[in-house]
Amino acid sequence: MSEKEVVASDLVPSPWKTLFSNKEWLIHRIVVQSTYAMVVIVLLAHALVWFWKPWLQ
Repeated sequence: MSEKEVVASDLVPSPWKTLFSNKEWLIHRIVVQSTYAMVVIVLLAHALVWFWKPWLQ
């Protein structure tokens, strides 16, 4: 790998440098973090509904 390629993907962790450029890595990061946030929101919403009106008794 040339030095130019290393500088071009300086935000990407070493194991992933062959797969992602900086721009792609940032998009991937947004998608992953959004997915985690959605899972937290969904779990919180389900817990609140369960406390309000349990569906399995």
